[in-house]
Amino acid sequence: MILNKRTQRSWGIIPDCVIDQADLYLDEVKEIYQFEMQYRQSDSSPELLLANRSMQLLEFLGLAGALVHRHLGIALFAGQYQGSLALIRKQMVEMQTGEGKTVTIALASAWLAYSLGKSQILTFNDYLAGRDAAWMAPLYQNLGLSVAAVHEDDIAAKRKASYQANIVYSTIKTIGFDFLRNQMIWNLDELLPIDFGSVIIDEADAMLIDEARHPLVLAGSRAGTPLDLNFISDLIGSLNKDDFEVDERRHELFLTDSGIKIIQDAFPGLDLTSGEGFSIYSAVQVALQAHSLLHKDIHYLVEGDRVKLIDEFTGRVVPDRKWRNGLQAAVEAKEKVTIQMDGEVLQMISIPHLVRKYDRIAGTTATAADVAEELHLLYGVKTCIIPTHQTSQRIDLPLQICLSQEEKNGRIVEEVRKRSLIGQPVLIGTLTVRESEVLADLLTKSDISVQLLNANHDEKEAKIIAQAALPGMVTIATNMAGRGTDIRLGNGDPELHKKVSETGGLFVLGTNLHEARRIDRQLRGRAGRQGDPGETKFIVSMTDDLMVRYHLKEIMDASWLRKDVQKMNQTQRSHYVLMVQKIIEKRLEEMRRNIAEYADFLESQRILWSRERHQYFDSNCIHDLLKMELPDAVQEIEQHIDALREILFYHYDRYWAQFLQEMMLRRDGIHLVRLGGFQPLRIFREEADIRFEGLLESCRKISIQDCVEYVKTADTLNTPHSFTRPTSTWTYIASDNPFTNQLNIRLANPGEIALQTDVFTLPLLFIKGLVDRWRKKPK
Repeated sequence: MILNKRTQRSWGIIPDCVIDQADLYLDEVKEIYQFEMQYRQSDSSPELLLANRSMQLLEFLGLAGALVHRHLGIALFAGQYQGSLALIRKQMVEMQTGEGKTVTIALASAWLAYSLGKSQILTFNDYLAGRDAAWMAPLYQNLGLSVAAVHEDDIAAKRKASYQANIVYSTIKTIGFDFLRNQMIWNLDELLPIDFGSVIIDEADAMLIDEARHPLVLAGSRAGTPLDLNFISDLIGSLNKDDFEVDERRHELFLTDSGIKIIQDAFPGLDLTSGEGFSIYSAVQVALQAHSLLHKDIHYLVEGDRVKLIDEFTGRVVPDRKWRNGLQAAVEAKEKVTIQMDGEVLQMISIPHLVRKYDRIAGTTATAADVAEELHLLYGVKTCIIPTHQTSQRIDLPLQICLSQEEKNGRIVEEVRKRSLIGQPVLIGTLTVRESEVLADLLTKSDISVQLLNANHDEKEAKIIAQAALPGMVTIATNMAGRGTDIRLGNGDPELHKKVSETGGLFVLGTNLHEARRIDRQLRGRAGRQGDPGETKFIVSMTDDLMVRYHLKEIMDASWLRKDVQKMNQTQRSHYVLMVQKIIEKRLEEMRRNIAEYADFLESQRILWSRERHQYFDSNCIHDLLKMELPDAVQEIEQHIDALREILFYHYDRYWAQFLQEMMLRRDGIHLVRLGGFQPLRIFREEADIRFEGLLESCRKISIQDCVEYVKTADTLNTPHSFTRPTSTWTYIASDNPFTNQLNIRLANPGEIALQTDVFTLPLLFIKGLVDRWRKKPK
C-alpha cells in the first residue's frame, strides 16, 4: 500500500521534523537561475555591486553561482541552491554523497557572512577545513569576504587573526577547546574572538550525534599517581588463564581465588578492600581490562611513544581522545610507552552544549533523516531532504549472512575475485584496522592486488580514495564515515568512466553491520554517485561484533530465542540481524539522551560559575567584594588590582575543578540509588545543587580572606603572591570507560521501566551474580 505524505505523518512514519517535498524552494531556484545567467554575462565587478547597494538573498545567490561557474568551473544543480536555502533557514540538510555539499555550504555561508558579518563552517577534521577554505577562497574573495581556517596546532596569535575573518573554517573540537581556554583566561588580551552567531556543520550527524557523548576536556598538571602502574601491568601480564575469568561478549571479568592470592602476595600487609589497598585493587581491575579486553589495532594504535584511540565510527585515529578512570594509563603501561599524566579536569563542555551556543544552527550530511527526531530534540532544527539531481541507478543487493568468520572471509574473497576478473572497482568497508589487514592479506594471497586505507594510513586517504573507482582497483577502507573525498568513476577521466560504467560501476562491499543503520547507508552511498551505475552488498557473520557485544538474550523477543539460527534461511537470518541492529540503535539513542540529561544540569552550573568568575575583570566588582572587609583601603585595592584578580581567578578555577571531579565520580555511581527506589537523575541534581552552593560559598570566603591578607601584607613584604596557574594545560576528548557494566547504565536510565527496582531486587541481583559465577566455574 502506498501512503501519501499526510497519511504517513499521521501514522507516525515520517516525523513532523522532516521536510521532504521534492519541489521544495524550486520557484525561488528559478529566480536564482535568472540572476545567475544575468551575472554570467555581466562584466561588472561583484565587489562594486555589493558595495553600492544592499543585495537581496536570491540575487546574491545568483551572483555567487555565477562566480562559482567563472572561478571554480562548476555548474550548480538545482539541489545545491535548494540546499543553500534550507541551510540559510536553519535546517539540517540531507544531500547524498557526490551532490556537491561543499559548494552548497559555501553559498549559504557566504550569504550569512554578507548579511550577518560572520559565519563559521565546522568540518570533520583539520585537513578538510584547510582544503575547503582554500578551494572556496576565490568565491569568497570575489564577494568581498575574508576566509580563514583555524587549525588545532595554530599558535595563539594566528588563531586570533583567523577568528577575525568573515568566514571561519574549523573543527568542532578546535572551537570547543578555544572556548574552554576563554573560560580560564586571566587577562582579556588572551581572549579569542569566537563568534557564536551562525554555524554550518558538515557531516552533522557524525559530529552532533556520534561524537555528542564524548565531552571536550581542558586538563591541567597535577602530581602523578603514587601507584606503580608498570609493576601492576607486569603483574597482570604474568597471570595464567586460570587466575581470572573473562567474558568478552559481556565485557566482564574477575580474578579467581588463585589470582586474588597472587595480587595479595605482591602487596603483603595491605587490605585490598579499603584505603590504599582498595586503590591498588582498583588499578589491578583496570589493568586486567586493559590486558584482556582492549586490543591493539582494534581499539587503539601505538605510534611512537603514544597510545592513540581508534574512533569506532570512522576507523580513524583520534590523537587527542583518552579513556578516563585510569584505563588510558593502564593501556600505556601494558604497551610499555610513557604513561601520560591523567591530569586534573579544569573545564569541560559537551558538544551539544557547545553547538547550542550558536544563534543559528544548520548542517549537512547524507544520512540526516535517520536521526531527524534526535537532531530536533537536541538542537531544535528540522531536517530537509534534498532529492538527487539524477535518478539513482545503484543496486543494493540482499544482505548475506554467514555462520562463521571463516565462511564470511571465503565469501568476501570469492566476491572480490569475481568482480576483479571483469575489471569492476571494489571498495571494501571494514569495521576495524585488524580486520582490514587480515582481509588485505587474504586477498593478496589470492593474487588480488589491494590498496589499504585504515588508521595506519590516514595521511594518504585523499589519494587512495580518489583512485578507488579506477578499473579493477580493490580498496579496503576502515569505515568511510567523514572521509570527505568524492569517489568519481575513472577518477574524472571520460574514457575510464565509460569503461568502469560498463562493468557495473563501483562495487561497495560491507563486511560488518554497524550499531547505527545510517553508518551502513553512508558506506552504500559511495556507489552510484550522481546517477552513475553502482552496486552494494553486505556480507556479515553471526560472530561479528554487533552480534556478540550486547546481551542479546536480554533484548530479544522470546520467540526468537527459541529458534535455531543454524537452521534459518537467509531471509530469516537477515530479519533477525536487522532487528538486533534496530534494538541496539534505539538503546544507544536512549543512552545519549540519558547522558545529555546529566550534562544539561552541569552546564547550567558552569554558566553560573563562569559568570561570577568573569565579573572580576571589572575592577569595580573587586572593590565591591572587599569593601566590607577593607572599607578604608580603596587606594591599596586599586594599586594591587591585577594581583587580586589573579587570586580570585586561582580560587574560582580550583574550586570549579574540584566540583567537576566530584560530580564525575558521583555520576559514575549514581545508578545505585535505584536500588533504594529513588530516581537517579533527581538525586544527582539535588546532590549537585547542594555541593555547588557549598563550594561556591567556600570559594567566596577563601577568596576574600586571601585578598584581604594580601592587601594588608603586600606593601610590607614586597613579594609576589603564590597563586599561579597550572604549570601546563592540555586538551583531550573524554572517552568513557567502554566496559562500564551495561546493567548500571540501564538502571540509571529513567526510561527503563522494566528495570525499576525495589527493596526485593537487590538480594535477587546478588543471588543472580552468585549463580552466574558458579555456572562459569570449570566443572
